[in-house]
Amino acid sequence: MAHSCRWCVLCFEGEVVFCNHYEKTMSEKAAKRTNKCPHFQFIPFDAFDEIKYDPERGKKKGKKADVKIETMALF
Repeated sequence: MAHSCRWCVLCFEGEVVFCNHYEKTMSEKAAKRTNKCPHFQFIPFDAFDEIKYDPERGKKKGKKADVKIETMALF
């Protein structure tokens, strides 16, 4: 399952973004990128914006097709 460090309890953001498990710093862009880290522990708050997790956020809304049904008159 793909996830990003920004939703992990082991990720801290201060002057730099820090992974507590690997004990290394990373860029904000790297923390927001999806990955498959085996040590991921979900927390429902974003490390950067402190917003609550919403699984629908960021999904593109599909446009509903306007369906027009026309009837033909046969003479």
